[in-house]
Amino acid sequence: MLPADVLAKTLSKMTRQLRRTGSGLRLVHQDTDHYYEDANVGAAVHSNNGTFVLFIVLYAPITSDALLSPLTVWQLHPFPLKSPNTQNYYTVLATSLKYIAYDPRVQYYIVADNFLDMPLKPDSKITTYIDIHDVSIKLATVAKHSCALALFQNSLNDIKQLCGYKIIFNSLPTSVHRLEADRLLLNNVSHLVLSRRARKNVAPIQEKSVIFTASQVIFQLP
Repeated sequence: MLPADVLAKTLSKMTRQLRRTGSGLRLVHQDTDHYYEDANVGAAVHSNNGTFVLFIVLYAPITSDALLSPLTVWQLHPFPLKSPNTQNYYTVLATSLKYIAYDPRVQYYIVADNFLDMPLKPDSKITTYIDIHDVSIKLATVAKHSCALALFQNSLNDIKQLCGYKIIFNSLPTSVHRLEADRLLLNNVSHLVLSRRARKNVAPIQEKSVIFTASQVIFQLP
């Protein structure tokens, strides 16, 4: 009903108008496919002396340059840290945060204690776009110090103050945590047996045993 070339010209005109305002606003979607396949569409009919005019209304959301960078969704996995003086206790973060959607270039971010509290699409997957006017979505601002920001800023003092931590008077539990693709945090692991099949530009490892004497070790995978 609405030719693609007419829609494309209309979107280009809107883009130019937004640019002339100098407000830093822009269309979220500039491809015509979105408006044919996913956009909300409304219509109205105007009648005058037997003449009917059909008005087609497309919902065309806009955003600002300051909000344009996509937020990365991080899942928080707290792990225990041993006492600094070999005493029989360990500490673990006390925060209930489980998910953080954050990008350092954006002035807002989202935190959630449960995945279902994240902005989701009807199929329970993370939504692609967030309407900041939706009162059901709670946006946090980087202008206010928080536990989530402290974790990204690597400030130990802020993490202690804003996240809090629990002291567990017990032996450090045995566990393995992947810090990076080739780095592991080993808690109370006395030995490790490594094996790896040969791949392109990667030499094989056959039953290599590694012994650890410390209760907590950051191990670099070969």
